[in-house]
Amino acid sequence: MRHSILVLFAAFVCAFAAASSAGTGDAGAGYTVSTLPLPGGTDNGISMDYLAFDPHTGFLWVPAGNTGAVDVVDTAGKKVTQIAFPTAEVDVRGTKRAIGPSSATVGDGVVYVGNRADSTVCAVDARSLARGSCGHLDSMPDGLAYVAPVNEVWVTTPRDRSVRVLDAATLTQKARLAFDGAPEGFAVDASRGLFYTNLEDKDRTLAIDVKSHQTVATCNPSCGEAGPRGLKVDEKAASCSSPASIGSRCSTRSTAARCCPRWTRVKAWTTSTIRRRRTCSTWARPGPAGSRWRGWTPRASWP
Repeated sequence: MRHSILVLFAAFVCAFAAASSAGTGDAGAGYTVSTLPLPGGTDNGISMDYLAFDPHTGFLWVPAGNTGAVDVVDTAGKKVTQIAFPTAEVDVRGTKRAIGPSSATVGDGVVYVGNRADSTVCAVDARSLARGSCGHLDSMPDGLAYVAPVNEVWVTTPRDRSVRVLDAATLTQKARLAFDGAPEGFAVDASRGLFYTNLEDKDRTLAIDVKSHQTVATCNPSCGEAGPRGLKVDEKAASCSSPASIGSRCSTRSTAARCCPRWTRVKAWTTSTIRRRRTCSTWARPGPAGSRWRGWTPRASWP
């Protein structure tokens, strides 16, 4: 990846709100985009995976894996502060590659960082940026999600086909949830106590109760061999035999149109814009007025 990030500033929020209120128009017309170079970049770029934005501080947390740092961007002043983390060298298809911190999630006054180099999840104070305690896993962490209703950090560990449940206060492991596929991507429906993840090698999306740890619903996104990757949840809708609408991104480079070629792609959804196609035995449903679903496929059996 390139060693810079694009920061969308507050003007976008105002433009989006105005478009949402009107129910029409292009929500992106008023936002501004700025390129912010990150420290430590080389010709090989900076490897990035999961980023996290903290609305309470305005900080954007960017785990910049191969540089051995998490870059914390103050979006108000564009200042970048680095927090050091260990790195390790691994062989990837015959090429040596440095890995390090790769994921972050915002908790209650704390940001949790997952590090592939030493298989740890560490707590960092959200304001002072001081590092706190760390929990060690026996498998490399991928995605992290703070689950507020149970004060836990859920960690996808696809290498051993599991999700780890950590106590958010101590980062000790409370449970290991085993699956018959590799978890990839996540979304949390905090209001209903559900954690969603994909099994990318099985082409399925699961809804898991955060208290019982039972899988309460299974969706079939029909993404094909590449499998589903990213997830987005609409807590206001109901679908997939569960109380939330799920949008699954079929792969890192594909979109809904590639997964379901006959679907009609639109520039922006409005409440009156609905596209229904039977190609994938699913329905496509819009989000809130003016919102965008580019690259996301709402997967559900709509009434």
